[in-house]
Amino acid sequence: MNINLEEIRERLEEMKQEMRGNKADKPIVEPSTKEECRESIKRIKPLVEVVKKVVKLKLNGFDIPLDNGDIAELEHHAKILSRFNGIHTRFTGMYAGKICSHLRQLKTLEEQPENEFLVEEIKTHLYWLVQLAGWLKKSIPHAEIHEISDYKGGMTDEQA
Repeated sequence: MNINLEEIRERLEEMKQEMRGNKADKPIVEPSTKEECRESIKRIKPLVEVVKKVVKLKLNGFDIPLDNGDIAELEHHAKILSRFNGIHTRFTGMYAGKICSHLRQLKTLEEQPENEFLVEEIKTHLYWLVQLAGWLKKSIPHAEIHEISDYKGGMTDEQA
């Protein structure tokens, strides 16, 4: 077997250049500001209660009262949080975004005729909604206190 290491190195270098080119083509997204995040947190906070109500309604056989516009607005605020530089705020945005995607999927499942597979699919989405809502509830205070508040722990601006 004849292996030419020089050809492999050249091909590897070409692939690296292609990857660098792909990264350069992506648009640079500006991180969110603290003010945007504060506003988005206010909009996202009630999402935990919304999930509780949606789960109760779905378990009792009712449809979700949210429309796609409401879900899109929540998704927009989740994306704002996901663009912030702090890790807790990003996680908060990610959890809220995942909740929105599960809500959207549940809305589409409501339109289909009910069968055994569909019931299991709905239960799976409800399970993940509950899990994500719990994680969201825990991450919101961390994001508010540690990352988007102006509180510096009693230190002056020079000390911080």
